[in-house]
Amino acid sequence: FMDMIRAEDLEKELRKSGKYLILAEILRIRLEEYGVQEKWREIFRQALEEGSGKVSLTSLQQHWLPLAREAVPESVKQELISQILNCSLNLKNLII
Repeated sequence: FMDMIRAEDLEKELRKSGKYLILAEILRIRLEEYGVQEKWREIFRQALEEGSGKVSLTSLQQHWLPLAREAVPESVKQELISQILNCSLNLKNLII
């Protein structure tokens, strides 16, 4: 629960500073470079091919979303985390 609150606070800080859109664009570019969006399309295409009776919000969250997350390379996750932490530290230094 505390991690969620911290994440929300961090998101607010990033949005106020203007860094949020920059980070979102970096993430979009990296995902495109690694072909992740195409992998996601394939994962969700499979879900739809299984039939609408089998695809539900629950199945998307429990089965398909983890597969989509796994498609994101670890290097992309680490780069984004590093960027967020750097932004967060810079913002905190400005506040202090």
